[in-house]
Amino acid sequence: MAPFRKTVFWSALACAAALILLVVWWSGGERENGTGKQETMGSAPQREARRSLGEWLRPWGFFTGKHESQAEKSLGWELKEVEEAVRRTFLAYNSQDLAAFKAGWTEKGFEQAYELPKEKVTGLDQLSLLSFRPYTIGEFSNTTVNGKSAATEVKLTYGEVQESHRMALVREEDGWKMDQDEKLALIPKDATVVDAKLKFFIIELERTRLAQGTVAFRITNADTRPHEFIVKRVAESESEETIGMTKPLKPGENATLILTNLMPGRYVVLCNMVTRDIMPYAYGMRTEFLIE
Repeated sequence: MAPFRKTVFWSALACAAALILLVVWWSGGERENGTGKQETMGSAPQREARRSLGEWLRPWGFFTGKHESQAEKSLGWELKEVEEAVRRTFLAYNSQDLAAFKAGWTEKGFEQAYELPKEKVTGLDQLSLLSFRPYTIGEFSNTTVNGKSAATEVKLTYGEVQESHRMALVREEDGWKMDQDEKLALIPKDATVVDAKLKFFIIELERTRLAQGTVAFRITNADTRPHEFIVKRVAESESEETIGMTKPLKPGENATLILTNLMPGRYVVLCNMVTRDIMPYAYGMRTEFLIE
């Protein structure tokens, strides 16, 4: 071997040995002393420097032993695919692409969520108790994948209505599809909580002067008849706009309605169910509250 090549060879070997010793020294940064407590070698700045170097060496998994396995990478991509499938479906709703929105659901999941089979839905106005409003898609959490099944939780805001959903998904040939939609009664920490009781001709609110922002109504039907809980915003012209409502509640049934971004003004809560004679038995079953 030529002298120059020998020099290069031994220099490279020395660098590799030095790097291995550095990693060994790094991993031995903490050891137990005679009392069984952890004793740390070096000062805090040195430890911080070691962590930074460790991050720098992370791609070289054969030195650090901290490289990400192919299985972990695959799982990470699957979790992102699940969340993206949910996001893409509600973005299709926002763009009023009914075909793409329906394509994001299984037949069973769609009918469970909207109480209508896919083939009978010809317009987005059939899917909500309120007039069309785009969804604001919030954070995802607790996403899991198990073979061809998955689940995730997501916050969705529809106009002023704020909801948390747990979605169960299944993998089909053309991707992940939502198979079940469960609404979670999770009340935001910053919400003003108001207990509401529905009785014959009466709606009782725990309080009627509230701070602006997010309000969570915890509703109980304390009557022997079904009731609705409809919230309307009162304009200066005295016209009323529905901003949130529940489905009819059976006697003894509970519900949570969370409204966000409520600005100062007058609001009305009412029930407008009807009796056998088609007259609103809830005539007068309304009350007001103020956002200050």
